Amino acid sequence: WHGGEPQVAVHGSDVVVVWPEEDNTGVYRNPATGTLNTAVGTVVGYANDPAFSRCGLAISHDGGRTFRRTTLPAQTAQSTLCSDAITAFGPHGELYAGTITFNQPTTPLPMIPPGTLPHLSPAQPGQGSADVVISSRDRGETWSNPPVDAIGNRGAAAERYAPGSNPPRGGEGTSDRPFMSVDQSTGTLFLTASADLIQFNGTTETRSFVTASTNGGRSFGVVYAVDDPHWPQSGGIATIAAVAGRLVVAYPGSDP
Repeated sequence: WHGGEPQVAVHGSDVVVVWPEEDNTGVYRNPATGTLNTAVGTVVGYANDPAFSRCGLAISHDGGRTFRRTTLPAQTAQSTLCSDAITAFGPHGELYAGTITFNQPTTPLPMIPPGTLPHLSPAQPGQGSADVVISSRDRGETWSNPPVDAIGNRGAAAERYAPGSNPPRGGEGTSDRPFMSVDQSTGTLFLTASADLIQFNGTTETRSFVTASTNGGRSFGVVYAVDDPHWPQSGGIATIAAVAGRLVVAYPGSDP
C-alpha cells in the first residue's frame, strides 16, 4: 500500500494521523501493451476493485512515541472507495475524521483519469460521492457508524445546499479534498469540500463549499458556497480555521 497526504491532530498525549492510500502492488496491466502501468492501474483499480483505495489511521496515546496502525472505518457498500482523509479533535477530546467516499462513476479508459468523462453507465450516477464524517469518543479506539454525509451530491445531502448553489446530482461532484476545523470555544465542527473541476455530466465547477455540525457530527446543516460574487472562486481548494466563534475560509479567487 502506498500512502500520501497525511493529516495530524493532537490532544494532550493523543496523536492521530490519517492518510489516503492505494494498492501499490502494480498488478493492473495495460491491456494495450501488456506492461504494468501505474496510471492505467489507477484508472482500472478505481473502477473495478472495491478495495483499491482506503484511508489509513495511526493512533498514539504516548505523545507519538509509539503508534497503532489500522484503517478508518469510513467505507460503505454504497461508497467502497476512500480518500483524502482528515482529522481533528474537539474541546473535550472527541475525535473526528472525514474522508471522500465514492464509487467510480465512469467507464474507465486507458490514461483517462477517473471522473473526467460524462457518465457512460446507467447504473451508478445515483451513488454519487460525499465527504463523510465519523467520530470517536474513546480516543480513536471505536468509531461511529454509519458515516454521515456532510457535503455531497447524493441522497439527503444533495438537498441541503443553499438556494441557487446546489450542483448536479450523482457521479463525481462537490466532495473533493475536504478540510476540517473544530471551534474549541463552542465545539462546532466545520467542514469544507471543493468540487471536481469537471463534473460527471461534463459541466465545470470551480467552487468550494462549507457546512457545520453543532451536535458532534451526527448531522450537518446548510451547505454554502464559500466564495463571494465580487471575488468568485477560480478553482483549487478552500481551507478553514474556526476560533472564538469566527470561521475563516481561504480560497483562490479572481476579480471578475
